Amino acid sequence: MKYFLLSISIILISLHAYSQSAKEKADEFYQVAKYKKAIPLYEKYRKSNRLDSLTLFRLGMSYGNNSNYGKAIATLKTAIEDKFYPGYTYGQIARFAALLKSDEELYSSIDSLLKYNPSSFALIKKDSVFEEYLKINTFTDKLALMETKSYPCLSNEKSRLFDFWIGKWNVIASGRKAGINVITRATGGCAIHESYTTSGAYSGQSINFLDPEDNLWKQYWVGSSGDVYSFSEVESTTGKIVFLAKSTVSENETWTRLTFTHDLDKDEVTQLFESSSDLGKTWAPGFNGLYRKID
Repeated sequence: MKYFLLSISIILISLHAYSQSAKEKADEFYQVAKYKKAIPLYEKYRKSNRLDSLTLFRLGMSYGNNSNYGKAIATLKTAIEDKFYPGYTYGQIARFAALLKSDEELYSSIDSLLKYNPSSFALIKKDSVFEEYLKINTFTDKLALMETKSYPCLSNEKSRLFDFWIGKWNVIASGRKAGINVITRATGGCAIHESYTTSGAYSGQSINFLDPEDNLWKQYWVGSSGDVYSFSEVESTTGKIVFLAKSTVSENETWTRLTFTHDLDKDEVTQLFESSSDLGKTWAPGFNGLYRKID
C-alpha cells in the first residue's frame, strides 16, 4: 500500500510539473507574440490547474490576436471576474467587440471603461480598429462622456469662461499687424497657453488658469524683454474677463489692468492694456489689440 501511494504521488508530481512547464512555455510564446502556439499550451495547463487572472488575461489576448474574438471576450470577462484590472481589460474587450462587429458588446465595454478607466478615450480615438465607429454619434457621445469625466475642467462652466480666446489670431494694433498669437487649451482644459510672436525680436508666453483656491482666473506672463506680470481676475462675465496686476517700481505702486472682450457676432477679441499710478483712480490706455482669426 505504501508503494502504491508513493507511485500515485510521483505521478501527480510529474503531471503537475508537466502542466507547469506547459504554462511556462505558453508564457514564452505569448511574450514573443506567438499566440497560436500559446493557446493549446494554456488550455493544457488549464485542464489540471486553476488559471490565475493574469494567465486568463493572456489566454484571452491570445485568442483575440488569433482572430477568435468571441472566445477572447469570454475569457477576458472571466479574468475580470477573477480580479484582473478591469480598466485595461475592458479596453481590449472593446477592441475585439469592434472587430467582431458586436455593437452591444462594444457599447457595454465602453460603459464599463467610463467607470474604470475613462482616460482611455484618447487611445480609442487613435486606434484604427474603431475608425468606423468614430463616425457614429452613439459611440462618439460615449467617448465625450469619458473625456469629460477624465478632465473635470471641461464640465466646469467657469473653467470654460476664457475659451473664446482659443485659436490662432492675427493681432492688429493702430491699424497694423502687431504679431501672431496662438492660444491653445492645455492640461485637459484646466489651463490656456498663449504663445505670442512678432515680426521683430519680441515674443512672450503666458499660462492662464482658474485657481481652485479662490475660484479666480490667473495669468502669468513672461516676455522676452524681461517683462513679467502676475494677473488676477477682478471681473468676469460671459465673453469678458478683466485682470489686474500690481507692481512696485521706485517705491511707487503701479497697477496694470488687462481686459479681454469677445465680439461674438464677428468672432473677434479685443485685448486692452491700461495702467494706473494712483491706485486705480485714473487709467491711461496702453496696448489695444484686435484679434482676428487666422483660418
